[in-house]
Amino acid sequence: MAAVLMHEICHGLGPAFARTSAGKVDIRQSIGPAFSGLEEAKADMVGLFGLNWLIDKVSCLKSVLRSITLPTLPASSAPSALAWRKRMAARR
Repeated sequence: MAAVLMHEICHGLGPAFARTSAGKVDIRQSIGPAFSGLEEAKADMVGLFGLNWLIDKVSCLKSVLRSITLPTLPASSAPSALAWRKRMAARR
């Protein structure tokens, strides 16, 4: 599901036009009949790359957040932080 979502998001990436000697030309016209295949290949590859990047960043963020020690937090936020850490531990 995440790969499909990233694939669809990546369709919106890229230039809308190409600069030619005739001026700005729609990218579909500039590339020609190969545009459809190239667009799908781009969305596949960039979507998978983006998904991998997000997984790495979320893993890094999780490890940083797990390393937070409760005594450094203000007293009023300790109970909510403890509940948050319990929820995160339950997901693993």
